[in-house]
Amino acid sequence: MKTAFGTLLSLSFVLTTVAQVGTPVSGPDVFGSSPDPYTVVKRAAHSQVWQRIAIETNALGRVQYRTNAYTELATGLNYFDAATQIWQPSREEWQVYPDGIVAQTGRTKVILATNLNLGGSVDVLTPDGVRLVSNPVGLGFYDPVDGKQVLLAEVKDCVAQRGAAANEIVFRDCFEGMRGSIRYLYTRAGLRQHVVLEQRLELPAGFSDKTRLECYTEFAPGTPLPRAKRTVLRREEDALARTLMVEPDFTDSELGFGKLKMRAGVAFSLGVEPPPRTIRVSKQFENIGGRPVLVEAVEFKQLEPLLAGLAAVETRKTDTLAVNATRRIKRATEQARLSHERFATERAGGELQLASQPLRELAVVIDYELLESDSDFTFQGDTTYYVSGPVYLDGTTTIEGGAVVKSSVTQGDGIVLGDWDGAVVCQTGPYRPAVFTSKHDNSVGQIISGSSGSPAQGDFATAFAVQFEWANVALHDLRIAYATTGLQLEGYWGAQGAYRITDAQILHCQTGLALGMEN
Repeated sequence: MKTAFGTLLSLSFVLTTVAQVGTPVSGPDVFGSSPDPYTVVKRAAHSQVWQRIAIETNALGRVQYRTNAYTELATGLNYFDAATQIWQPSREEWQVYPDGIVAQTGRTKVILATNLNLGGSVDVLTPDGVRLVSNPVGLGFYDPVDGKQVLLAEVKDCVAQRGAAANEIVFRDCFEGMRGSIRYLYTRAGLRQHVVLEQRLELPAGFSDKTRLECYTEFAPGTPLPRAKRTVLRREEDALARTLMVEPDFTDSELGFGKLKMRAGVAFSLGVEPPPRTIRVSKQFENIGGRPVLVEAVEFKQLEPLLAGLAAVETRKTDTLAVNATRRIKRATEQARLSHERFATERAGGELQLASQPLRELAVVIDYELLESDSDFTFQGDTTYYVSGPVYLDGTTTIEGGAVVKSSVTQGDGIVLGDWDGAVVCQTGPYRPAVFTSKHDNSVGQIISGSSGSPAQGDFATAFAVQFEWANVALHDLRIAYATTGLQLEGYWGAQGAYRITDAQILHCQTGLALGMEN
């Protein structure tokens, strides 16, 4: 029901070759003699400035020095090391100790228990000191028509293993009642939890086609309530059906814990080429039986095609519960055996070796992510930016004319603009556009270290994605080139804003405009 979204797109694209901005650079000797290599001269949480000195000889034989600089951007690019009192590059890695698995070389700190079946097995410290202690509990089916619930699988004792990369920890075969795993990915931007389903699922008799598969995560008592912004993903339009349903609308909440946010979660397939579409996962932070619980839900009708290629259903024991005002789920172990001391840069004893085993080839993942973001950022008109990793921007993002943004992010997120009450302000003009292009494009802005000088279609994933739900967003006088997707605009049922795009030049992109709208 895309008409309900109410999004207005006023498009004026120029899809022909346009005059290049800046002075073309043909090779490494353009500066006269070979320039010194780039070095970092300034670091901050989400950026660092690279600089080099080039030596030139002018027509009169005089030697001149030119300074070239650009600003690298990535959320969580650096962290402040309390021991050395200086900014250090963040490292996406886990360290294994006898009492826990630690990620501490970034702005967000995390401790995992070596057994996931413990109360408090996931311990997160946000960059501004908010502590989130939680543990996954299990999976269930929930029917919003009459409130029936089936507890499908509970977390059981399981052993941590390393995954395919240094930032991946996998708890294999961690559910009682089904084949599945949970993995944790530590990134510069924060923490991702993947519930990995490794078998097909079937609805029990009596459940409707509106049933949802839910993941339950229990938080420690006293966890501060998150800031929440509710969004309707799917609304029941039939008036009679609404009066008969326990929960007629499928809703999501963006949750804020200190500087970290739980952004829009998705379900997707692993080991399938080309990857099928992603499915939106909703989040609600609820009080269930006096306990704070995160409930993630995906509509099973949407998920079922992704599960079709997995192994056959195993016989399982289920516990059907009637749910009215509150849910009922199994209580996790009361006391965590994991030490809850404050995070330190050194821990007693050396690191331990951990068995390594990648995930099965075919699986379906239900994802949640706790990510940091920068607020009220300005892309300045006199600066070249290099996006080396995901950049999450909240609040008001200003794009000045003459700003040059180059990217090498080929998978996942590039620049993501999104906030509850955010905005984008384009201070650009017909003769002073902002340019979003490939790292290898030397025709505009400063040359990025490692540039080949030969940009190509699809050099980077997305110029930027806009996820505002309530603001009117006007994008104009932009030049976007060599991306897989030029602009990605996302919206949901009931969003009251509009996207307007005018005077945009989208060149050499596989897809100029992608509309990721839910109905």
